[in-house]
Amino acid sequence: FTTAIATSPTCFVPAMRIGLTLFAAAAATATMGINGWFPVEASVNPADTMHIRFTLKPADAGALPKALQEVSEPTSSKYRKYLTNDQVAAVVAPAAGAVDAVKAWVSAQLPGATVTLSTHGDNVLVEAQAEAVSAHFGELQVFEHVETGKRVVRRADQGRRKTAVPPELEQYVGAVFGVSELFPVPRRSATGNYTSDPGDTVSPPVIFKQYGMGDDAVGGRTATSQGVAAFEQAEFRPSDVAAFEKAFNLPSIKFGVVGPNDVAAFE
Repeated sequence: FTTAIATSPTCFVPAMRIGLTLFAAAAATATMGINGWFPVEASVNPADTMHIRFTLKPADAGALPKALQEVSEPTSSKYRKYLTNDQVAAVVAPAAGAVDAVKAWVSAQLPGATVTLSTHGDNVLVEAQAEAVSAHFGELQVFEHVETGKRVVRRADQGRRKTAVPPELEQYVGAVFGVSELFPVPRRSATGNYTSDPGDTVSPPVIFKQYGMGDDAVGGRTATSQGVAAFEQAEFRPSDVAAFEKAFNLPSIKFGVVGPNDVAAFE
């Protein structure tokens, strides 16, 4: 920067603008926070445990999209034949040697860390002390969420949001989480102590009033009126229909069933 100013005065203005832009961006981050997270004046305990996730690249990147399409496509022979945990694990399986490579890297770079695998084996989950994480990934800082008060330890340099995958693991690892990112915290609706069902009750009398229907509309206007109720992957109980008719003083309706109507058929 100094040489550019001394040898080429015309570079001064662009260089200054770049510097001011970077400064403004850093100042905005400190003032506005990131997704509601703000740095706080608190020391990082070197012994604090950090949870890091190494997401492994699948051996076959197209296997999962293909499997999801097959169980969702009505014309497929695998339609609604949903995958078991073991089948999902086979679909997202990483390349041979991936898990061992990550374990070896963790053992060398994050001494004392514990390593486990996710349910489907596509993520290596690491618990390591903040001191070891800082030694490899850089200075750490405490961040607090403005709404929830929750605190996390993340890399202090939030100008780089994404944690770089170690070069030795780029062949196997797609992303590293738990070091830099500050994700939004979803708002949770307060659960009320309801004495009755929440919301508006929509009953036959409400429907009659809404559509200006008279008493003669009950049961249809002709002897051949029909209605169809469709249930996807669910059953209905004739006793519930009878109870509904009785509760709202409706005439008894004769109906037939097309297709399975048994819970076991949908399991």
